[in-house]
Amino acid sequence: MKTIQQIEKIFYSDKMYIAALFEGEGYAGICSSGKGRMTRPVVGIGMTDKEPIIFVQKLFSGCICREKLVKSKKIMFRF
Repeated sequence: MKTIQQIEKIFYSDKMYIAALFEGEGYAGICSSGKGRMTRPVVGIGMTDKEPIIFVQKLFSGCICREKLVKSKKIMFRF
């Protein structure tokens, strides 16, 4: 996870690109690991094109998950 100071150093154009990705492909929600357990906020971007996901991961750290889509049988990458 990056600090606020590290995020402020990211180029403005990169921030706008990530904002556009999030607007089109992003998601936000609340996740819990089971009934009665603590909840936590979740924010991410998911798409079948891996390159933009790798770009975002390099800027913010974190992990990339792979998921096979049932209907199209494509691989989705989530950050």
